[in-house]
Amino acid sequence: MEYVQFKNGSPVYYKEQPDLNECIQYQPYRTTPLVLPGAKVKKDAPTTESYLRHYPNPAVRAHPGHDYHDSIMKQRVADTMLHKVVGQDADTGRVFHKQFNSPIGLYSSNNIEDTIRTTVPIFIDLSFLEQKRKILEQQKQKEQLAEQQRQHRQQKLQLLYQQK
Repeated sequence: MEYVQFKNGSPVYYKEQPDLNECIQYQPYRTTPLVLPGAKVKKDAPTTESYLRHYPNPAVRAHPGHDYHDSIMKQRVADTMLHKVVGQDADTGRVFHKQFNSPIGLYSSNNIEDTIRTTVPIFIDLSFLEQKRKILEQQKQKEQLAEQQRQHRQQKLQLLYQQK
């Protein structure tokens, strides 16, 4: 048996005629362990923050968050401009047109009505009335048939009682 020391400093004893099992079990050149079948530990998901936020150069660094004060001030300026252009009645109820995210008070009511009237089709499907009529007729026929069967049974019962 001889003694050998590897570059990383770990001592190893080996035989002149090495056993194949020992060669497979101890392989110092492997840097990662063998991946064996079985359950694996899942690593935590990385955060969604940008690495640029922690970059030492302030010109490259990302802003730490959303400044709500700035958006509030912009909204106030927009409101004052709206009152200057349209007047005080523009701010009734704060209804916003969702497609353009603008106050409905900026548009005249006639334009709004015309737009809605032209974009929303008026189509009434009256085919359900015909189906309803057919269903009612079928119900009447079933009721008449049930009534006839009931009367027929009563007549049979009366004949049986009369015979006894």
